[in-house]
Parts: sequence; structure tokens; C-alpha cells
Amino acid sequence: MKNLRNVTVSISILYIIISLMFVFLSAVPSYAADECSKSYPAPVLQNYSIDSSGRVKIPVANRTSYDNALFRNVPELPSCSGASGAYSTRTYVDIYDGTTDQYIYGFCAFQSPSSLADIWFPSKDAIFGKVYIKLKDRLCNKEYKSNILNWHK
Repeated sequence: MKNLRNVTVSISILYIIISLMFVFLSAVPSYAADECSKSYPAPVLQNYSIDSSGRVKIPVANRTSYDNALFRNVPELPSCSGASGAYSTRTYVDIYDGTTDQYIYGFCAFQSPSSLADIWFPSKDAIFGKVYIKLKDRLCNKEYKSNILNWHK
């Protein structure tokens, strides 16, 4: 009888835990679902410039096509610095070599689409190359890949 009672108590506790998980999961803000239903155009890289320190600047020409929500703080996501309480942007911007698809550089703390005007990467010793970017929406698990841009010094 004692074993049957322990099993009944265990099942009751399990039921309560599952019920609480359901309540918790249903409490996920509906704005996340609304935001994730929206699609954005691919970023467009049209021109570049090279500053005096050798950084290749590649602004996104259609940056006004993106909502501020795409760059909002999402505390539920880990920040790129790993620091607790740090700004944790929804979308990272990664730059890739257009020939090898190798990661070159990235940004993880943009707070608005206007920041897409300030994308750059160090050219190091290279005198020319091809690059593209990916906007990585971490909340919705979506990526938006740009065209490939040719650049040279």
C-alpha cells in the first residue's frame, strides 16, 4: 500500500510540473510570434569605402526596410559579451568572404537598423576581395543573406 501511495504522489507531482511548464510556455509573449511571422528583404550591399585605418566600410543600402524590432534587446537571449545584464540584441550581423564563405568579422550589439550604415571589416593586407553579410535573427532563427560585393584598394 505504501508503494502505491508513493507512486500516486509521484504522478501527482509530475502532473503539477507538466501543468506549470504548460502555463510557463503559454506565457511566452505573443509579440515574439507576431515578430517572427514577418519577413524582411535580403540586405543590399551597393558600395564601399576604405578609411585611413584600412577598414572596408560596407553600408546596407536598404537598411530602412528593417524594423527597429529586429534590433531590440531580448534579455532571454544570451549577450555576445556573456555579461549578465548586457544588451542582448535580437539580430547579429556577420561578414563573410564571398569566395571562401569564411567568417571575417561581425557585430552583435546594434540597436537599430540605422546601425547597418556602420558595418566594416579590417582589410589587413588584402588589396581586393568579395564579401557578403548575413543578418542573423536569433529570436526567430532566420537569416537574411546579402548579395556579394567586390571591393579593392
